[in-house]
This record gives sequence, structure tokens and C-alpha cells, in this order.
Amino acid sequence: MIHEAQSHATKPTVSLSDVGKKLGAAIAATPQYRAFPEAKQCYEGDANARELLGQYQSAQRTVQLIQQLRSDGAEEARKLEDLQKNIEANQTLAAYFDAQKKLIALLRELNEFISGQLNLDFAELAKPPRGCCG
Repeated sequence: MIHEAQSHATKPTVSLSDVGKKLGAAIAATPQYRAFPEAKQCYEGDANARELLGQYQSAQRTVQLIQQLRSDGAEEARKLEDLQKNIEANQTLAAYFDAQKKLIALLRELNEFISGQLNLDFAELAKPPRGCCG
């Protein structure tokens, strides 16, 4: 739960909830954010693009497994290359990946700014806890 924060007795109380809402609204207003849901919706509505990406991810896992087992995976590697070329030629996937890349860059820039203001790694601290001990 977000609580009220006060840095000094002379400064007014700041509602972190209000600041969070304003930050969320500001992020949502950026062209990088606005482009992402649209690109994601196009991707989700394009069965061809989803199938192509699924095939690529499956082939990628197969190649990785073959490499781990140290067997000859030349045929699988060629299949992976062909799928990569098909993915690069797919406009839906290109738009989706580009929008995703731009949104991630914006959020990383925002993290750097917030981290600099707080003198700590904001995104690292915001990650969900892992393991038994947090």
C-alpha cells in the first residue's frame, strides 16, 4: 500500500499515490506507450504472425537443446535461420517488436532518471521478491 511521505517538516506532505497516478498517466500519454498496445493487438489478431513466432521459439529451443547435447544441429539451425528471415519480413511482428523496443527504452530511461533521483536502482528494488527469503 502506498503511504504518505514527508521528507522535511517544512515541506508539504506528498501523496505517493497521486504521484504514481500522475506518472502512470504521463507514461500512458507517450507515443511509445500508445503504440505498444495497438501493435500488441495487431499481433494478437494475426494468427499467421503468432504461428510464425511460435515456430521460431520452438525451433530456437530445439537448437539450444541440440547445442547443449553437443550434437550436429545443422538442419535445425537452417530451419531457425529461415524462420528468422520470415519473422523479419513479417510486418505485424516488425511493428510489434519495434513498439516493444521503444517502450522498453522509454521505461529504462525513466528508471535511470528515478534511480538517479533516489540514488538507488529503482527497477531492481521494484522487482517481485524471489526465493524463500525475499
